[in-house]
Amino acid sequence: MKNYFKSIDKYFEGEMSENELIEFEKKMKSNKKLKAEVEFQKELQDSLNDKQIFDLKNNLEKIHNEAKNAQNSETNQEPVVRELFIKKIQLAAAVIIIMIIASSVFYFMNNRTMSNETLYGIYYEPAKTMLVVRSGNNDEVNLMQALQKYNHNDYDGAIEVFEKDNSKMAKFFLALSYMETNRVLDAVNLLKAIIEENDNLFVDQAEWYLGLCYLKLNETEKAIIQFSKISQSNSIYKIKSEEILKNI
Repeated sequence: MKNYFKSIDKYFEGEMSENELIEFEKKMKSNKKLKAEVEFQKELQDSLNDKQIFDLKNNLEKIHNEAKNAQNSETNQEPVVRELFIKKIQLAAAVIIIMIIASSVFYFMNNRTMSNETLYGIYYEPAKTMLVVRSGNNDEVNLMQALQKYNHNDYDGAIEVFEKDNSKMAKFFLALSYMETNRVLDAVNLLKAIIEENDNLFVDQAEWYLGLCYLKLNETEKAIIQFSKISQSNSIYKIKSEEILKNI
């Protein structure tokens, strides 16, 4: 991500060429982390409101006028004295700028809320598959092939096989394949069914991805309820859920 910081700055400053802009927007579509960082930077910039900008300009103008008056009233002073005074004024201006920016960032970091889309982009990652076949029967061979398709981002192909398999693993990865193909409501129904069974290894993961589905659907209240439930449990997603709740 560090390699993209300069590009993100150029993007917001409008300094990209037409080809650079097209290429950058393509990268945002394929790189969820980059897209989330761009959205975060936009929200950060938006936090510097008009009043703060107005105050900054007034303070700088005041400093400029003080420097100008000082130069006019002290024309008989030694050049070294005048130079030191000017440097002092310049330092004061720099301090004011830093204080305003720092206070804005501090306020934003402690009071910001992120859009559901941004949070989804930051926290969503496809689950890792478990390519383990214990026997050579057809069902497990088919499941293995479906998981391989999932690993290679062939979600439509994986769905065809997963939908014919009633195993708990197949149901879970079918739900994730639905998420990847924007069939989020289908994913929600399947994840709820997995959670209601409450007797398999995928419950914690299903709870987590259900919360992410609600973010994707922009159903904030349901997302808050779901991540609150996870944060009060011993789930491996407890800390991440707490982070989302702070920013939702």
